[in-house]
Amino acid sequence: HSVQLAEALAPKQTLERFRRIGRGWCFEEDTPTLGNIGPVWVFHDALSFKENATCMAVSSPVLKTEIDGKIFPGNHYCKFLSPARVLDWMM
Repeated sequence: HSVQLAEALAPKQTLERFRRIGRGWCFEEDTPTLGNIGPVWVFHDALSFKENATCMAVSSPVLKTEIDGKIFPGNHYCKFLSPARVLDWMM
């Protein structure tokens, strides 16, 4: 919903130009963190951005802990696209 928020905050001319000639967003599948290791997810993994002819493709790193795990069982961690990053792409 970062895209919707950014569109609501964007100056009218920016939004009109983006809708006319800009490339939107493609949301890809989440990328699992290597070994489901928390510190790797926190300090190494980041959102992946790949520009192509039709859009800016974005994928989030994800870490899912086992429901019977010893540390933070049953959690789903992911990183979110910032509305500021969306506005940056629109401009």
